[in-house]
Amino acid sequence: ADMASPALASATPPTASPWVIWQLVDSAFPAGGLNHSQGLEAAVQSGRVKGGSGLRKVSVELLHSQASASLPLVAAAHADPSVEGITACDSLCDASLAGNHVAHRASIAQGKGLLAAVGAAFPGMNIKQMKIDLGPNFNGHLAPVTGMVCARLGVSMLDCERLFLFITLRSIISAAVR
Repeated sequence: ADMASPALASATPPTASPWVIWQLVDSAFPAGGLNHSQGLEAAVQSGRVKGGSGLRKVSVELLHSQASASLPLVAAAHADPSVEGITACDSLCDASLAGNHVAHRASIAQGKGLLAAVGAAFPGMNIKQMKIDLGPNFNGHLAPVTGMVCARLGVSMLDCERLFLFITLRSIISAAVR
């Protein structure tokens, strides 16, 4: 893969409009972010969630878990959205989720959903060319895809991390309501 590809050029985009961030976190944005409970369903089934206070406690634990496991990958992909940077983050994410087939499958589905939605909403991102540049071994895990997409759209690292954690918490709350 060629780092000089126009789809994955290393030029820093201008700062994103707040509307871009609102669009990415909108629950109507078809990125598939609400289809994974982040572990809440397993916690309920194991009896760890008892009432509202139990739900709050487990939700905070799950959010902390995602922050420690996934935010470094979001940040790394944001800091280096080159072909090499993204594929390295994606491979690391793939290895870290290998023991949890549900989370592994959900991460890939959500990452690919985000790429498809961003491609439709922001045609200038040239998602088709990005996929070609990233190659057939690119899984498309959510954390590195989020970092890459935010970097390409000019969303700051801090806003990207907030966006990722917001979507994670929204997924947990959505699962609690189901």
